[in-house]
Amino acid sequence: MQIVYAVTQIETVISRAHNPLRRNDVAIKSIHFKEPRFEQNFDPDRKSAAHKLKGRAGESVRTQHVQSAKCVDALQKRLQKSYKREMRGAQRELRRDTQTVARIQMDRRAELDTHRQKKTNEIIASLRAERHDGKVLDKMK
Repeated sequence: MQIVYAVTQIETVISRAHNPLRRNDVAIKSIHFKEPRFEQNFDPDRKSAAHKLKGRAGESVRTQHVQSAKCVDALQKRLQKSYKREMRGAQRELRRDTQTVARIQMDRRAELDTHRQKKTNEIIASLRAERHDGKVLDKMK
């Protein structure tokens, strides 16, 4: 009777504690595709011809305005490029400086460790010598 009662108790505990594995019902995120932007007045020679656009004598005011806008765009792109180049150079210098400081600290730490290890070895050697002397004296007695 007690065995049956114990078995039923074990079964109830197991049934309460058993949580079957379930798959998480997380919504799958779809990939967002971005449509490319197309320029209405695309000029494939704009990069190469941008430095030549400084306003010519026989052109209309509207054409000069468009060309000056192109020059401003070219100047802005050139400045942006030089800014990025300088930023990368500064980051590189900071990275190298950090590596140098870390290397110096590591060298100092290694030097301290070797010094500490030498002192520890000296202490251990002196203790061994004392122990040896003590054993020799015990044998003589």
